[in-house]
Amino acid sequence: EGALSALEVPPPGKEDADAIAERFRGHLSGVAEQKSLSTFLQANLQTSSALHASLKHAVADGGLVHQHGKWHFHDSLVRPVESADTTAAYYQGLFRELTGAARDLVAVLACHPSALWLNDLADISGLSETDIHDAVETIRPYRIVQLTAAGQARRLDIISDQVREGLRLALKKPEQERIHRRTIAHFVQKGKDSADYFEIMSYHHEQLGLTREALIMRIRAL
Repeated sequence: EGALSALEVPPPGKEDADAIAERFRGHLSGVAEQKSLSTFLQANLQTSSALHASLKHAVADGGLVHQHGKWHFHDSLVRPVESADTTAAYYQGLFRELTGAARDLVAVLACHPSALWLNDLADISGLSETDIHDAVETIRPYRIVQLTAAGQARRLDIISDQVREGLRLALKKPEQERIHRRTIAHFVQKGKDSADYFEIMSYHHEQLGLTREALIMRIRAL
């Protein structure tokens, strides 16, 4: 914590959080670390008090260190934030960092309750296999997805329901609804032989507010 004083971070409430974050990022050693810290701080930019606390949290964990006049940020050393609200805000901020295929990929996964086979993911998202591969590599440092294999087939999922919910909340309602409708259309075309077909259909109908249809699907899943 003493190292923070070298940056003259003011006491909580004394300065706009954005201004503090901008000055702090300017002292980091590299562009990649600046971006990582920016993502980490997205959840805490509402108040200077929250920002100040998050910086102290990172220093205490050893993820933010001051050496030879420069700051170094190692997000892998910073423990996950315990508060559910703060965690959700963190992943919403992270989602806003994503663009292109990476954003489209995560958006579909965030709106689905379980892992998707890559061929299903490609059809729902409209991305090619190459797009999906490149997107996975782009988001790998964020540690928000996991790829598993069964023989030659592979599937992709968000690492936890808590992370999924945080990412989903970053999507505006109309975009969520479009993804739910595309997912329903895909599985209708694929047919009832799909694993967990009725559970999947129940979930997406429920997310669209179609309670009756969701209940029927849930009963048929029994």
